[in-house]
Amino acid sequence: RAGVVFVGNLNHLPNIQAISFFHDQVLPLLVHKLTEEEKQRFKWHIVGANGLWWSHNITSPCVVFHRFMPDYALAELYTHVAVSVAPLLAGAGVKGKVNQAMSHGVPVVATSIAVEGMRLQHMQDVLVADS
Repeated sequence: RAGVVFVGNLNHLPNIQAISFFHDQVLPLLVHKLTEEEKQRFKWHIVGANGLWWSHNITSPCVVFHRFMPDYALAELYTHVAVSVAPLLAGAGVKGKVNQAMSHGVPVVATSIAVEGMRLQHMQDVLVADS
């Protein structure tokens, strides 16, 4: 398994903020830590409806945009990624993207907002990081 995945509607403001934050603040640090061989294999899969604008404005070679995926296709993608990220900076309620990744056995790295109200424990159920 290699790479990370983010799943969410790409017109939803909290998801837009999350993608921007991860792309601008986290991705450069992550890629910097990879070996040259790992950089060649690393992909950040962004899955969600309404991603056309994003696909024209984020041109990093490691970013792969997928439109809405049916459950069977998303399940297949989950078998190929190492981690699901939920870098939400805003939002309310249970976050389906966290539950969905966990249900497929994919480790989740999320902000405290992404796991708010879910009774998940840092370092036990998920990794929680706000910076």
